[in-house]
Amino acid sequence: MQHLDEPTFLLPRPIWVNDIDVNYCTGCNAPFGHFRRRHHCRHCGNIFCQECSSKNVILPQLGYGGKPMRVCNECFEVAYLVTYAISEEHGLPTQIHGARGLLELTERSDEKDLHSMAVHGGIDALIWLCTTSSSIDIHHLISTNLALLSEKESIRPVIITKCALPPLVLLLKRYIDQDHVKKSPTQSLHSNTSTTNGDDLLAHCNMSLEIVINCTHIIYQLARAGILSREEIITDGILDLLLHLCVYKVKTLQEETLETKSKDETPVSDIHLSCQWQERESVICTLAAKSISFISSTVANQPSIIERLQASGSLAQVLLSSNQDVKKYMAKAVAYLSLRNDRYKSTLLKNDRVQALLSILVQLPQRNQLKKKDRKSDLTHYGSVVECHLSESLESPHSSYIAAVSHTCCALANFATNAESQAILMSQPRFIRYLCNGASMLTSHQEIQRHVARCLANLALYDDNHNHMLTDDLADNCYNVIPTLISIGKSHLSNNDTLRHIIRALDNLTTKVEDGATEKEMWQGHTYTMKPFLASVQQASDDDDVMKRCQNITQRFQSIGL
Repeated sequence: MQHLDEPTFLLPRPIWVNDIDVNYCTGCNAPFGHFRRRHHCRHCGNIFCQECSSKNVILPQLGYGGKPMRVCNECFEVAYLVTYAISEEHGLPTQIHGARGLLELTERSDEKDLHSMAVHGGIDALIWLCTTSSSIDIHHLISTNLALLSEKESIRPVIITKCALPPLVLLLKRYIDQDHVKKSPTQSLHSNTSTTNGDDLLAHCNMSLEIVINCTHIIYQLARAGILSREEIITDGILDLLLHLCVYKVKTLQEETLETKSKDETPVSDIHLSCQWQERESVICTLAAKSISFISSTVANQPSIIERLQASGSLAQVLLSSNQDVKKYMAKAVAYLSLRNDRYKSTLLKNDRVQALLSILVQLPQRNQLKKKDRKSDLTHYGSVVECHLSESLESPHSSYIAAVSHTCCALANFATNAESQAILMSQPRFIRYLCNGASMLTSHQEIQRHVARCLANLALYDDNHNHMLTDDLADNCYNVIPTLISIGKSHLSNNDTLRHIIRALDNLTTKVEDGATEKEMWQGHTYTMKPFLASVQQASDDDDVMKRCQNITQRFQSIGL
């Protein structure tokens, strides 16, 4: 029974095609005449013969009340399914039948059916049910349907124009905020007297998680298509919701059971089910992080996203996630946001955000070992992270962690072009060392090598950084970058773009070559490796800028007798 405060589901009636404009049946193309009369379909407004419009359906959604009305064969299925789906007076089973039928219609992936769903109220009915139904079965069916529809390129704009997002956001919040399976004080899931209740609770939990996955998947598809507006992302709360979903955790009865039992006492089925839920958590978190990376790639949205990230304080928490896919896509989002927006760059690094971003680099094993005390202090400073251990799978180009490192290095290179941002980076303990270590540990990853070279070249633009980048005084947060640059340049993976950044870095670092005794001694050590490298570059390169910079460096060394 419909409550008085619930909205009535009404669609605009179609405009009827004029009789005199149609001489052939829209369905079978048979000519009209004395023995073949014209009939209007009340659902679409087109004209058909009797054979093509012999069915009748009640159409309350078009304001026809409870009287059966003529519909064409093509409209019949959608018409009666929508009627069933919105029919509260006939009870929940009827609505479930209608919602399930609309899902089966979508699953057929027939273009005519999808068009009819979009044009004749199928999608409208699904959206209406989001807010008017309290049934988890209905919510599961409609969210599954909309998730499938969101994968159709032609349907995505329809989901937006029909204002589906606000109801979906409310539905999503409903299921992520609830306690999934509450433990009864008088019943145990494994007691003989409550097996049915336990099964029902588990089914409810599974459905809830699937609804969360479905709704997140819809947002992901719309973000991927680039059709989410600033208002939807910021005002309607989609960004905040996605940030919450990136670190989503579900606490269930099954997990409580596992925590209170020893491994030997825990049924295998419990362990298997817990693993399934953890996998679903991971899917939700990854979809949310992917969505954020997609919406961050749209330039028009970036200033608003950065301001919202500053206000929410969630970025650091997400970057420190134990889910490697979440790290990967959030680092990618930061790389997008740091590419332009010069006035906003430092905002992304302030407070604990810079430590969280750099933690992705800090976790790498160290080529040159630090003292245990210093290493422990750094791991704590950068978000209480633990050192990862590189394995063959982790070092694979397809590894999410390696991708996170690459995106982080890209973001750092972008930040280094801004005076305030680079100052924040340089203030972090052993930042240069950890940056160079990334290139040293991951020598087979071309993009990481290129981004590190670009970052060092940008940092070298600032004279105040030169001493920190040319000496090895750990107490003064210094690290000699020359060996790293030359090592990258000598790699078989080094391309023209990477080489250009390396020479640019060396050129920037040598702008203040001086003839003092201390400085000359330092440069003498550097020229031992730099001169042969510069000579090989000059022989192999035909890039005018690279050649000119090599000559500038050589002339500076000659000016102090080196």
